[in-house]
Amino acid sequence: MSTIVGRGNKRQALHFEIGGEPMMEYGARTKVYDEGAPAGFFYEVLDGVVMISKIMADGRRQIVEVLGPGSLFGMTSCENHPCQAEALTPVRVSRMPRSRLTASPDLQMRWCRQLLRELEAVQNHALLLGRKSALGRVAWFLLSLPQQQQRRGDVPSAQDARATAMTQAEIGDYLGLEVPTISRALAALKKRMLIKKGRRGHFRLLDVVTLRALADH
Repeated sequence: MSTIVGRGNKRQALHFEIGGEPMMEYGARTKVYDEGAPAGFFYEVLDGVVMISKIMADGRRQIVEVLGPGSLFGMTSCENHPCQAEALTPVRVSRMPRSRLTASPDLQMRWCRQLLRELEAVQNHALLLGRKSALGRVAWFLLSLPQQQQRRGDVPSAQDARATAMTQAEIGDYLGLEVPTISRALAALKKRMLIKKGRRGHFRLLDVVTLRALADH
């Protein structure tokens, strides 16, 4: 059974069921759920990349995390989602009611493991935003990309980095920097022959040791 839900000319989601398990497919740049929407379901990424973000009181967007296949998201202690979820690429997700978690020890264990990873990521992100220079933030971001790709099922080398369809504006929202600052930092790293910029969103890390030193400042 399938239903196409459209937003203008843009496909938003295709709903269907396989073996009784509800699935949803979203086109790139479409919302999985809005900030403030009822939080009656949580989700698992099956394919693609999902971005979690929050609109701050001053209107700025803060990107919280970027998730790939195998990641769970959307579970909250609140009645409404505190953040919004958006498909960065075409994605396929499994949607489950919150009651499913209490009935499944396996899902509970998976959530515990993911919460530990997210806690570590939040601590690193707070340190990034609070202490590192603009150049250090960009170096840290580039170094983190191969690890993110591995979690999404890719197998890059330590020198290959791909920004998962994120625009420079989205990278800026994640790092707390303006787009011109991101552009200057990338140009500086390229001029120092620390990176080589390929097609959109692809980078070659030419000097990982120096990038790590920059990321620590």
